[in-house]
Amino acid sequence: VHDEEWVLHNAVIHTQSPANPRATAVWIRNGRILETAGDELKECVPHERRTDAGGRCVLPGLTDAHLHFEWFSLGLQRIDADQPTLQHVLDLVSQQARTLAAGSWIRGHGWNHNAWGSGDLPTRQSLDSVAPDHPVFLTAKSGHASWSNSCALKLARVGGSTPDPSDGAVVRDGSGHPTGVLLEGASDLVASCLPPITVSDVATAMRAGMAKAHGLGITGVHDMDGVRALRAWQQLRRQGHLQMRVCKTIPLDHLDEAIGCGMSSG
Repeated sequence: VHDEEWVLHNAVIHTQSPANPRATAVWIRNGRILETAGDELKECVPHERRTDAGGRCVLPGLTDAHLHFEWFSLGLQRIDADQPTLQHVLDLVSQQARTLAAGSWIRGHGWNHNAWGSGDLPTRQSLDSVAPDHPVFLTAKSGHASWSNSCALKLARVGGSTPDPSDGAVVRDGSGHPTGVLLEGASDLVASCLPPITVSDVATAMRAGMAKAHGLGITGVHDMDGVRALRAWQQLRRQGHLQMRVCKTIPLDHLDEAIGCGMSSG
């Protein structure tokens, strides 16, 4: 509540103030803390503006000092492939395929074949069995591999005659055909076919990201992503949707763009 006055009481409040480290009530007006004290503080407002915390713990919001918030937020839209079995991943892909129009990309991150028992790398055929009409691109937990289905490989024109790039490799079966796993820079063969992500796409994802972060007690971030993230933060602020304190780092090679956006020191 940001437009009224209220008191949260019957709480265990850790204020982080050496002079008053513990309190049981906090008085808030227009989204700002006026005072922390004992439960007598509730007498400062009418009954309808008192909230009983039921003895719960209350902490100041946390600030994550190094977070790639764009990556985090976009990741919430994708499949969490960090699953205990191959079948768990395939089930998630199947679920998403049923909700998306044919031809829409299915993305995910986090698979680790070493956790699936056999240690065998996954194949395009397993993805084809659950999403034959959607290009699928899942990056590995290690960040050094990706796993695609036949639809995605076809769009990327990756086949038996595709040479390995200098910075990666196309994993192949005994007949020389791609298995669906691409190592290191070879993943770019498919990644380059992904639809471009706009500033508005990032801003929309960040709104969900902020809600997720708030649920974890995070109310501020030091954001390490690039200029697209900066523009998304600015868009959210203009639209009145910025609900987080943001310390935005600027990549050195984008300083001129930041200055062009009106940013300055001080």
